[in-house]
Amino acid sequence: MAIMESLGKYVVETSFDDLRKDVMQHIKYCILDWLGVAFAGSLEPSSKIIVQFIKEVGGKKESTIIEEGFQTSCINAAFANGIIAVSYTHLTLPTTLPRC
Repeated sequence: MAIMESLGKYVVETSFDDLRKDVMQHIKYCILDWLGVAFAGSLEPSSKIIVQFIKEVGGKKESTIIEEGFQTSCINAAFANGIIAVSYTHLTLPTTLPRC
C-alpha cells in the first residue's frame, strides 16, 4: 500500500477515543493558539486586503472566514484564514516562542 493510502486509512479509521489524554490536551492547546493568533491577525492590514479580495471573488457558502462572519468556498476560507493567522504570527511575535 502506498504511503498516502496508509496515512489516509489511518486518519479515517482513528477516532478521538483512540488518542491519549495528553495528545488531546495538546490538540486543544494548538486549536486555542491558532484561534488567538487568527483573531489578533484579523486586525492586520494584510488580513483586510485578503478578506476584501475573497469578498470580491465570492464563492459557494461553505465555510466561514474567522472574525468576518461571512461564508465563502472551503478553499477561499482556508486560504483567507491561513493568511489571517500567519499575518499576526509572522509580523508581531518573536520567532523564539514555542508554537504548535
